[in-house]
Amino acid sequence: MRFELFGKNFDVEILEKEGGVLIRVNGKEFFFKEGEEEDEKEGIESLKGGFGQEKVLAPISGQIIKIFQKEGAEVKKGQVLLILSAMKMENEILVEKTGTVKKIFFKEGDTVKKGDVLAIIK
Repeated sequence: MRFELFGKNFDVEILEKEGGVLIRVNGKEFFFKEGEEEDEKEGIESLKGGFGQEKVLAPISGQIIKIFQKEGAEVKKGQVLLILSAMKMENEILVEKTGTVKKIFFKEGDTVKKGDVLAIIK
């Protein structure tokens, strides 16, 4: 669906995802869980262009073996965020931006698909 908001045009896709709703706006993804008001405010601010967030995407489908960072942790570019196991190989998923881990969307043992948003770094 396409609409105008805050004087800008937006292409929006809304998907039901386990535990919440995934909203894609002009290619950016926002995940909302019921009752998390701060995330809702942050999502709205992101639409206005206020927050410099980076999504960490799963480069391949696999299972999360180990998560090294927690929400709220200060991270530097190049640090290991988590280990993703795929085809009997363990793949280090690195942080590509220095900042704070704002949100981690999965837990150890979860299976993810290529392109899933694993975390948000702010």
